[in-house]
Amino acid sequence: RERGWIDAAPGPNLPELVSEFVRLGYVDDDAFASARVTALLRRGYGANKLNIALRHAGIPAEKAESAARIDIDSAREAAMIFARRKRLGPFGQPLLDHKARSRALAAFIRAGHSYEIAGKILQLRFDDGNSDDF
Repeated sequence: RERGWIDAAPGPNLPELVSEFVRLGYVDDDAFASARVTALLRRGYGANKLNIALRHAGIPAEKAESAARIDIDSAREAAMIFARRKRLGPFGQPLLDHKARSRALAAFIRAGHSYEIAGKILQLRFDDGNSDDF
């Protein structure tokens, strides 16, 4: 319209178009939430971060909370992936001082992991680096 290529004819009926896309399955919040949760878990993020990311993407609160609920095994696996990526716990240098440990713990919390899981991973040593041990 700005360039004068289109007449001043009214545009499409957007609410009708969106409802048609929903009916056809092109717009599916549940499928989107599931795919986003899977992707974020593979990157090592925890349940709190999943919930925040879904809410930020426009998923309603109830759907975001239910999609972000993960079992304890998935939470531990994601935390180990995060530790490997950030070279923390059994994948990094021992944390000798309180300040370094606090920074590492804060990184886990910002990534959406629980304090309990983060603390256990930070206590592991390289030879203990199996997630079944905690």
